[in-house]
Amino acid sequence: SSVKHVRPGPNSGQCSTPCDSGMAAITMILDALRTVERPKMIMVGTLYTDTYGLLRGSVLKGRTLDWEWVGVRDLKQLEQGIDDRTALVFTETITNPLGDVSDLRAVSELTRGHGVPLVVDNTLATPFNCLPLECGADLVVYSTAKHFSGTNAHRGGVVLFQEGTLADTLRRQHRVLQ
Repeated sequence: SSVKHVRPGPNSGQCSTPCDSGMAAITMILDALRTVERPKMIMVGTLYTDTYGLLRGSVLKGRTLDWEWVGVRDLKQLEQGIDDRTALVFTETITNPLGDVSDLRAVSELTRGHGVPLVVDNTLATPFNCLPLECGADLVVYSTAKHFSGTNAHRGGVVLFQEGTLADTLRRQHRVLQ
């Protein structure tokens, strides 16, 4: 069976979009936010192996993406990397597998100052430990497999976000992919 509607809990966001997996949620976001004019993505910190695979083109054969990496604590390099071609900044609350912790409020201040959305994968931290939307994130991703069973016994993902321009963009992308 599949999840048709996800209702976020208190303080977790106004809107949600269910996806077939956490990676499907990330792919939907990357496809929705990148444009010809703004193809660049900045990845903050070490990311989940399959996320790197997606970026390197090994997940989607023959498709490489325009991205660069900065360290979790290197906010100066992050600020220098954001330019008019930057579509989004992506980080994990707690990086997988190294366990580094992003300063979401500081990263959010930088991204907001440049008008660039901040996307946070909060799967490892869980909403019990961190609410990224309250820290300034624009979009939050979860792989529900980690929360429902702790294994890959099932697949699922969800994107949380606030109402606004990005909400319309995500809803449109979600409809296209259904």
